[in-house]
Amino acid sequence: MMSSAARAFLSLFLIIAVSALPSPHHHPGDATLPLFPRQASAPSASAAAEPGEQASLFACENVFWGGKCAIHHYTLGSGDCSTLDGKTSAVGPDAGFKCTFYKNGVCRDLTGTDSITLVHPGSPNLLSTERGNFNDALLSYQCWKE
Repeated sequence: MMSSAARAFLSLFLIIAVSALPSPHHHPGDATLPLFPRQASAPSASAAAEPGEQASLFACENVFWGGKCAIHHYTLGSGDCSTLDGKTSAVGPDAGFKCTFYKNGVCRDLTGTDSITLVHPGSPNLLSTERGNFNDALLSYQCWKE
């Protein structure tokens, strides 16, 4: 019998694999998106959240979705600063959401290099991102609709 972490990993893997398949309407020369986008623009109020609507993110203690994994929930529109334990090495929000992760517990980019914004599927390797090493450094986050 598969553990819940293994089932969650398999579900995420299948979502990523299927989303990477070419569209039947794809034509050579069309722009393509990277399989693992690393960074998005700063959060904005581009889409209004329904009251009580939640975003979820998948976080693992080892790179490439390994080790102990958990699903975290964030209530959209709350403005809350949710915390993480500083042991995350791979993280990604649900499709349609973006989350900004911080190296501090106050959801503020205090130095200009304290945060990274990710969209689905997130980053499978926080050791190496476009904004540097965020491995085992994430302490808080906030999420928005894309």
